[in-house]
Amino acid sequence: MKKSTFSKLPPFLLAGLLIGLFLTLQLKSDVIQTSSYPLDEYELQTELVQTFQNDQDELEIRLNEISTEVESAQENTARLYGSIDDNYLNNLKQTLGLTAVSGQRVVIKFDDSELANRENLQAEANSLVHASDLRDLVNVLRAFSYQAITINDQRIVASTSISSAGTSILVNHFQLLPPFDIQIITEVPELVIQALTDEELLASIYSRMETTGLQFKFKKEDELTAPAYIGGYRTNYLTVNSNE
Repeated sequence: MKKSTFSKLPPFLLAGLLIGLFLTLQLKSDVIQTSSYPLDEYELQTELVQTFQNDQDELEIRLNEISTEVESAQENTARLYGSIDDNYLNNLKQTLGLTAVSGQRVVIKFDDSELANRENLQAEANSLVHASDLRDLVNVLRAFSYQAITINDQRIVASTSISSAGTSILVNHFQLLPPFDIQIITEVPELVIQALTDEELLASIYSRMETTGLQFKFKKEDELTAPAYIGGYRTNYLTVNSNE
């Protein structure tokens, strides 16, 4: 059987492989043509969402293949060059989100207003959860020491993008639908709860809870296992020419 090229790597290159793999894939991009018309922009946004959806199975399969190759490379390197710093590699993989982690958690349930209809383009915008709301929440959570943050089982890592296309929300280029289940594994759940109750930190969310019925609840729960990162790596750009 032909051995993977990963198995020939010396120990000091193995860690670089993990980082280089992610950086290289993230630099690839597809550019969608520009437009100066709102309707064209909406159609391109819809096309963008469909493109991401079509990529998901392929990306997940490829990531699983790469993860298997990296594990095999680590074992082969240990046999060829002796023991390696397992703690360093494990910490690196956890930082990149390549491993599942377990621990105490805070669970946030975030949903549109009960009367909102996300499929209706004329729906009251303030009654919907927006990508900006999720970004605000993640920024609050990142202020604390944590082992993992997830949104609907999508692991949030340094390269994670949270964006929107029309009424669709994309996290790691995966289209997510409400209700949003946001979870953080942390050793300081009480401090996280305290921050989430601060209406000044999340002013827009709390204001819309009062005016439109936006649904926002949270609580501390027992141990959770957060899944590894399985997001895509291509960045697609949608540009609109505002000078015409």
